[in-house]
Amino acid sequence: ERGYIIVGVEQSQNLMSYRDLTTGELIGFEIDLAHEIARDIFGDPSKVAFRYVDAAGREAALSAPAGARVDMVIRAMTMTRSRADNIDFSAPYFSTSAGFITDQDSTIDTVEELDHATVCVAQGSINQYRVARLAPDSTLVTTLGWSDCLMALQQQQVDAVFSDTALLAGMAAQDAYTRITAVDGENDYYGIGIKQGNDNLTRQVNKTVLRIIADGTWRSMFNRWFGQYLATPGPPAPLYAEDQHNEAGTKEEHRA
Repeated sequence: ERGYIIVGVEQSQNLMSYRDLTTGELIGFEIDLAHEIARDIFGDPSKVAFRYVDAAGREAALSAPAGARVDMVIRAMTMTRSRADNIDFSAPYFSTSAGFITDQDSTIDTVEELDHATVCVAQGSINQYRVARLAPDSTLVTTLGWSDCLMALQQQQVDAVFSDTALLAGMAAQDAYTRITAVDGENDYYGIGIKQGNDNLTRQVNKTVLRIIADGTWRSMFNRWFGQYLATPGPPAPLYAEDQHNEAGTKEEHRA
């Protein structure tokens, strides 16, 4: 009835969701994904309005007052049990692993060497807790967004930024004098967040995720945005309700 969907996104997450400096328009993998969802609902990929949500406010935006509420959040949101207790997730649309980015001349080469280093993460991200588990003696600096973490690294206020390799690739694309180190055994899925109980929308979004995987759109999107920086085994396998809960539960137990 409204005629368009409202999608909560980041606006400075390079490659994933950010503003083109020339046109001012939002672009990136997740922006393309939102347009594909609008295409399947309305037959027109332009029928989408974007609204900025910060990392800590992603879940709340789905239940906010009407003027601030979004229909879904597409913002590199890792699927975890604690989040799945509060919101519904689509099938995963992206798989990634944890890692960190440093200056090229940094002496930090392993996650263990992050102990006694200053590490930046976005507030409310799963990596805030992951760093505490993997490098408990590190000094943690939190920001509202990943772009602030990159700025802190460039200004030598922190020694490393710890995030998912997909987001780190966006930072590497902005700064050629950095390098990414992946952390083995720390893998995540991104899912689209939807308000609990809105099952029709969740099913519709899942149809789009499956469609772009089946028709090659997903791989075209990946190659366009990440092909220069990341390798991929392909799109993530579909996970639904019970599978999501079990997968997220494993991550929560591991994190604990």
